[in-house]
Amino acid sequence: MERGLDAAMPRWDWHEVHERTVAASPEAALRALVDASFASDPVVRLLLGLRGLSAVGTIREGLERLGFEVLVETPTELVVGATGAPWTLRGGMGRFAAVPERSVRIACDLRAEP
Repeated sequence: MERGLDAAMPRWDWHEVHERTVAASPEAALRALVDASFASDPVVRLLLGLRGLSAVGTIREGLERLGFEVLVETPTELVVGATGAPWTLRGGMGRFAAVPERSVRIACDLRAEP
């Protein structure tokens, strides 16, 4: 079965995987993740503050404020993506489908599996 991220970005140059085991249904685990505080970590708050970005709200709200758009959403998977220049102060993140010069496409798959 093809996952949402594979459909949104079938080719990539670099990827990273993080995994945690939790005692919850996949639906409850994903809901808890996207509803968690966007910047509960002091280092994340500092880095966002240095860029003049808001650290309030949930992870989902924070990703949307950064310019990420929802590409795929199911009860157990949320795929977001954006295009921009994250190495610059503000990043200029925008629509995933648009690929201006000197920019990169970024996709993130938040997924919970039994």
